[in-house]
Amino acid sequence: MRAQYSDPAVPAPPPSAELLVCLQRFDPRVQRLMMRAREYVWRHFKPTTEAVFEVKYAGVVWYGVGEKMKERTVYTAGFKSHVNIGFLYGASLPDPHGILKGNGKQMRHVQIKAPEDLDSAPLASVLKAARFALVSK
Repeated sequence: MRAQYSDPAVPAPPPSAELLVCLQRFDPRVQRLMMRAREYVWRHFKPTTEAVFEVKYAGVVWYGVGEKMKERTVYTAGFKSHVNIGFLYGASLPDPHGILKGNGKQMRHVQIKAPEDLDSAPLASVLKAARFALVSK
């Protein structure tokens, strides 16, 4: 039986100490973008888990509905001058406005350079589709 998708208001929890430490590597503008992107993901994707990973070139936060990596299918990644909101299975998501970038077999992302980039109904739709695909498996 498929899980039913619901759309309750889910506020983002306070950021973890681990996330706050990860953000320190970025300039204040990118820190603000990361936090705004995080709020946006919580509002539209409605994850139940959040995991912070630091790699040489980025700080990455994975979001999902469980502790297994295959259950974490959306991420935010902070870079020197922008933030990406990405999708592990983005190639299979509906994208009628062509906002998803990437040419690999699975992953796609949207680049966020300014807070206004988060005022995007198409991005909200892709996030909701990603959630529906995850809970409908």
